[in-house]
Amino acid sequence: MSISPRQYGRMAMFYLEEAVLVVLADNYDEGYGIGAADIGQRTGIYREPGIAQMNDAIVTGVLNSLNEEGRVVRAPQANGRGGWKLTASEYNRRREDV
Repeated sequence: MSISPRQYGRMAMFYLEEAVLVVLADNYDEGYGIGAADIGQRTGIYREPGIAQMNDAIVTGVLNSLNEEGRVVRAPQANGRGGWKLTASEYNRRREDV
């Protein structure tokens, strides 16, 4: 039995989402959001500058999908630029100490 392209796609999305959520969970207590480019660099889902106009396009797509699911929200970064953070309910769902 072989794995279909659709199944590979679903597995890929799961791992991309999980990588983004782990970075956001690790930063949750700081109170600020994290930008898509920073998330991309921390996860390795990032193209070097000059290769493409949208270096953080994959991470941005994942964040938008997670936002539609109610798992992340827009939040300002410490520098005032736009960023993202986990919702309180997603953070509490992911906590290991409860």
